[in-house]
Amino acid sequence: MRLLNAVGRRAGHRDRLDAEEMLWDARRRTGLADLGPDTDQAYRLLVDAVDREARLTTLGRLVVGRLVRSHLARRLQVVEALRQRPDLAVAPVRRPLFVVGLPRTGTTLLHNLLAQADGSRPLLARDVVQPVPPVLRGAAYDTRGLRYWASVRGMYYLGPGRRRLHDYNAGPVECLRLLARSFVCFAFPNMVHVPSYERWLWEQDGRALVSAYELHRMQLQTLQADGRRGHWVLKAPAHLPALEALLTVYPDASVVLPHRSPATVVASLSSLVARNHALLAEEPDLSAVGREVLARTLRTLERVERTRAALGDDRIIDVGYRELLTDPVGAVRMIHERIGHPLPPASIERMRRWLADNPQGKHGAHRYGLEQYGLDAATVDRLTARYRTPFDG
Repeated sequence: MRLLNAVGRRAGHRDRLDAEEMLWDARRRTGLADLGPDTDQAYRLLVDAVDREARLTTLGRLVVGRLVRSHLARRLQVVEALRQRPDLAVAPVRRPLFVVGLPRTGTTLLHNLLAQADGSRPLLARDVVQPVPPVLRGAAYDTRGLRYWASVRGMYYLGPGRRRLHDYNAGPVECLRLLARSFVCFAFPNMVHVPSYERWLWEQDGRALVSAYELHRMQLQTLQADGRRGHWVLKAPAHLPALEALLTVYPDASVVLPHRSPATVVASLSSLVARNHALLAEEPDLSAVGREVLARTLRTLERVERTRAALGDDRIIDVGYRELLTDPVGAVRMIHERIGHPLPPASIERMRRWLADNPQGKHGAHRYGLEQYGLDAATVDRLTARYRTPFDG
């Protein structure tokens, strides 16, 4: 892979990411045309920003181009599936539960524990790979899980050490890909350097964000064709700056918001962002990464404060990081009491087994520090002081 990138760099090789060509190719391959909710502006802005600003390597351009084509193809297939099954398009997504904290606040731990409860339906790896289940495609076998496993193995190969940050093989998965297919998603700047797209994204308070969540819901409705029961248990930190749109599309949703010391979050997220950027692009400036992550965190905290002031706290369940680590089952029990689903003994036993099988640091420790990114704890604490809560630990 290094050789491929070096040859491409020496030769000045730079295949342009062309939004029109990729869209034409996805439509040609699927034989479909309708992309559903209108997020065309976001798609074109994102592709243009990645092409001009992300400093992708030769390998990075190949990977990103393939990912964009996949997102477009899945959208086309979901819209077509709902056209053929209009009953699914009006089927409600009842009382979903979203875990939405900042990255590195225990969201993965909470998500996995909540998925053990009776009546829960977590999003599985096969669901995010292809949200149109075999029953709607007339497929004899379900190969979606194998395809996800292959993509994860490739990611671990390209980015040694990533498993210490996040184990993508274990348990339920984020619904990030469902949201990313709208191309309106706050996770993209954590993946690649796209400042012009990010500026546009923060200006979107209305229709663009709602359209993104309408597409997110359409994919859940399509997946519900498999007949599995239970309320969805979903997770993605990228939901946090878009809570108002999420709750507009899912009016009966409950939101779980884990909290942790902002200084710790910024350090850990800076490490994750630097690794993400280095995976697909030229080596990043670590101090620039730190500044961008801090600014992004401040804007997210400000947006959450504004949303809570507008909507009230009734639909948001706060969980402290220290509380979660000290008594994880107790934290989940509290969440279930708030949503009106007390935990039966069998659910609690499954959670305890999961904790025993998945101790913290199972795949090695993730080490990081603010100093690597040109920051210090005193500065971060000062800038985030107005957003601190009693739950931060």
